[in-house]
Amino acid sequence: MIRSLSILIVVTTLLFVSSAAWSQIPRTLTHQGFLTENDAPLTGLFDVRFSLYPDEIDNANLLFSETLQVSFEQGYYSVVLGKDIPLDLAALRVPKLFLEVTLRPGGELQEVVFAPRQEITSVPFAIAAESVVCEGCIKGSLIAPQGVSRAAIADESISAAKISAGAIGASAIAPASIDSTKIVDQSLTGEDIQDRSLSGSEIQLGTLRTSEIDPTGGVYSSKSAIYIEKTTLPIQASQCGTITASCRAATDLPLQGDCVPPGLSNASMQATQMSGWDNGEIASFACTICNKGTVQESVTVSIACIPSF
Repeated sequence: MIRSLSILIVVTTLLFVSSAAWSQIPRTLTHQGFLTENDAPLTGLFDVRFSLYPDEIDNANLLFSETLQVSFEQGYYSVVLGKDIPLDLAALRVPKLFLEVTLRPGGELQEVVFAPRQEITSVPFAIAAESVVCEGCIKGSLIAPQGVSRAAIADESISAAKISAGAIGASAIAPASIDSTKIVDQSLTGEDIQDRSLSGSEIQLGTLRTSEIDPTGGVYSSKSAIYIEKTTLPIQASQCGTITASCRAATDLPLQGDCVPPGLSNASMQATQMSGWDNGEIASFACTICNKGTVQESVTVSIACIPSF
């Protein structure tokens, strides 16, 4: 018969498997201790019940209980709680948590409850931190550059309300990544477009209509404001020549250039060239024409422009 038993709690801590994914953190506790029988280390196989309480003495609120067959070697033992009966995370979300150890000596009906209960310190409470419950606690300074990739952001999860004004500059936008389908109708006004940031080469033919331009503050007040400059020159027989037409001022916006050989002529266009359409100079349109006939031909080159008011 066992006359006296005493226990020394060595450690109660998390069984934390570092290779496990965060979503698979084990809900288990590792518990180790040392037990003596009549001042001698206990050896053998015994039934031991492990219980968790939120109080050091009160038995009213049992949060967890598990009975295991425990092997004692020279008084030492080690168990993993929660492998057979999963730990309830709610049991860990209490101000304090105490472990009670109860042993039933072999061949005896009476159980031995070891007192006092041992308080589990804060380390095991990390098991309950499966997610961060806070708002604004992770600031930009805590995120490494390039730490959040596009693949880590769910589609449509970032709205305009979550982006500070001026936070995204032109250097952060890939060329041609924003097309008309990504711009809300009437969301861009004249004040949103930098002076001389749009040239004629960046405006698709047929996309600019008078109904889409504010008559009081737009580029022009009516279709009659569009003007066409023409240059007509003769091309001698069996020769080539370059003819150029230009807008009237560097501030005028070029829309379209054209070469017009006479009908049924032997003149053919060899090349066209645009200059000054996007660099602040007077815009011009040039055509190189070759006359393959035997008589002189006159060819007209034109450019359509919008004056700046």
